Amino acid sequence: MGKMAKHDFVVKKIAKFHKDLGDIVYAHAAGLKGYPRPPTYCGARGASYIPDVYLLNKDIIYEVESYSSVRNQVSQIKAFSDSRPRRLIVAISTGTEKGVPRIEKFLASKGIRCRVLNYKELECWGDG
Repeated sequence: MGKMAKHDFVVKKIAKFHKDLGDIVYAHAAGLKGYPRPPTYCGARGASYIPDVYLLNKDIIYEVESYSSVRNQVSQIKAFSDSRPRRLIVAISTGTEKGVPRIEKFLASKGIRCRVLNYKELECWGDG
């Protein structure tokens, strides 16, 4: 398996990066303090989901998933996509950039409109 970053570390890095830019950041992760909780989105059969990071002023949702967990999180990611944010970004916290096209194709086959990035491609890593 390729390199990996811990989910909560990626969430914290995204949140801090956008807060430092002056964005209105809502974030949810273990041990993360100083951010309001993101809004709840309703999915199929009444399920409720909270994204990892939501930028209020830009209407952007970030959802951080491991490469292997994406298939199990389709309902959640679809709920975010169906809410029609200006942008939905799924950040893959494990594996390499080579897995991104497979995840993009899989999510598109489920009717999910989003951008998929390996965590190292995110702006907060300095080279995204």
